[in-house]
Amino acid sequence: MKKKGRRLVDAVCSYMKKLHMTAPGEKVLLGLSGGADSVCLFYVFLALQKEMGISFEAAHVNHMLRESAVRDEEFVKNLCEREGIRVHVLRSDVAAVAGENGMSTEEAGRKVRYEFFAETARKVGAQKIAVAHHMDDQAETILFHMCRGTGLDGLCGIRPVRDNIIRPLLSIGREEIECYLDEIGADYVTDETNAQTDYSRNRIRHKVLPVLEKEVCEGAAEHIAGAGQIVLQARDYLQQQLHEALSRCADFRQLQQGRIVLLLEIYDQLHPYLSGEIIRYCIAQLAGSKKDISAVHVEAVQRLAGLQVGSSSDLPYGICVKKSYHELIFSKDKWEENDAEPFCVYVDPAELEHGVQVILPDGREMNLKVSEFDLNADIPTKTYTKWLDYDKIEGPLMVRSPREDDFFYFNHKNRKFVKDYMVNEKIPAWQRNESILVTGGNHMLYFVGKRISSYVKTDETTKRILEITVTGG
Repeated sequence: MKKKGRRLVDAVCSYMKKLHMTAPGEKVLLGLSGGADSVCLFYVFLALQKEMGISFEAAHVNHMLRESAVRDEEFVKNLCEREGIRVHVLRSDVAAVAGENGMSTEEAGRKVRYEFFAETARKVGAQKIAVAHHMDDQAETILFHMCRGTGLDGLCGIRPVRDNIIRPLLSIGREEIECYLDEIGADYVTDETNAQTDYSRNRIRHKVLPVLEKEVCEGAAEHIAGAGQIVLQARDYLQQQLHEALSRCADFRQLQQGRIVLLLEIYDQLHPYLSGEIIRYCIAQLAGSKKDISAVHVEAVQRLAGLQVGSSSDLPYGICVKKSYHELIFSKDKWEENDAEPFCVYVDPAELEHGVQVILPDGREMNLKVSEFDLNADIPTKTYTKWLDYDKIEGPLMVRSPREDDFFYFNHKNRKFVKDYMVNEKIPAWQRNESILVTGGNHMLYFVGKRISSYVKTDETTKRILEITVTGG
């Protein structure tokens, strides 16, 4: 015959193994409030220590919000002493923390608890932190998020594993927990505020879920929690698809400078759900937070993609999105096109015979070298390898950013300003300032990655060539 309460212990053990919550040899820090849920998890861990090869210590936070909080603290201390488990206790004036930080007492309590748990886990060398959320908490959370309006993240509810935090009781209902404690004869304390309906979650717990269970469908909480698990799996899959799509259509190389570029040619082909999530992701990357990024902002950017060049949309956190020729440009704090750092390196002609190396602003490497021209050699056709007739170059040789009066020859006789060329080529304004030219004075000899001036093309009269190669990036 099985020991009392073993059915629940086995169910929790199976759930923990299925989700790889712990590994043999690990230490777990258990958040122990003294209520039924955490006391249940406490006794389950006592029963599973040897079987799962784990050890655990407990942590308790006295929020100092009610008179009975001292009673709870003493209960936890006595329980741990009786069972030989080390306990760490923090007393924190949560009401004061809430006032200082402009939070509700619920938010402040959560902040204090998890900061204490994390700090204590580091001190005692615990690899995991276990908290006692259960199936009913999961159902309440999902309903709460649905009522407030949410996306897939909210419909997932509480994750069973997030970073080093584990929730072994998420597959167990409140009624099962209380039956288990009664079966093994374990005492626990009751927070009287849990019976109040001042908080939205308590109203869902005491008024909404009971009606769903009795008048709509028995097992409603279990079904809601199960739906959350399905949504979680779907959400994880969609996150994989999101990051794959981001790798193809988003350029994050200038994220540190407060800018992200979205390539419309690829972006426009995506499913509407993915396109919306990509926009949300880009905004959050610049903002450093997902808070206050709503469907309204996502839709505004989606509309912008179909508007004329130069259109823009202002978003929270000082973020502006502009429509360019082929891109949407997300920028922080009104990034201006002329903010790019001018770049200029003078090349010493005396060193060109041995070769000159220039490191470009984006980390690429440019090599320039002068050599004799072989009429029978095949002229390179690669984008980033060019041969120029060195003897036709006049003026100081430079590798630099474009200037207002730069020009080049688009045929042997006719000149064109580089700025007009960039407009005609539909090069975005922000990209123009970051383009790199090789010039002889104001004569653009080579627009890196684009073209050379017809004036310096090699021909039958060429004796020496300037070979330019760009690598990396």
